[in-house]
Amino acid sequence: MIMASLMVGQQDGGPVFSRVPPINRDGTIPEAFKDRHVFVNPSTHEIVVSYPNPQNPGERKTIRFGMRNQLDPILTARVTAQPGGLYQYDYALGNGSKARMRLRTWTLAVGSADAQLSATHPLWSISSAASLVSQPLNIRPDTGLTWSGAAAVRLVPGTGA
Repeated sequence: MIMASLMVGQQDGGPVFSRVPPINRDGTIPEAFKDRHVFVNPSTHEIVVSYPNPQNPGERKTIRFGMRNQLDPILTARVTAQPGGLYQYDYALGNGSKARMRLRTWTLAVGSADAQLSATHPLWSISSAASLVSQPLNIRPDTGLTWSGAAAVRLVPGTGA
């Protein structure tokens, strides 16, 4: 795994890449990096942001973010023509064997102008919301359909739904 941060400022030459230091296994900040605020936790695959607490000098506030590289999504699609000029899209979602965590949600950006748009799944719940996806050439899906799996049906590494 390679971690890098881009540091841009008033400097000669191009951008500088700096390695993100690891945090200690016990969660403490290595003495050599006490002046840093961003770390990686190799054992939990998290980014750790830790900074001085402005309300309590001597204390630090710490926030942890799961890295987005812990899934191995595999999505296949099948399109079938239906009577009346309609099309049915069937998707099969999997979480490959290289994944480190369960896949719990996925979103598909679609146009909302279709009054017959519907989505179903026997175990996963589905919600829709305004899409945040922006595509080139003025292609703008209006709606994001999000499938969410309850804890019992989330896709463990090496499985599909």
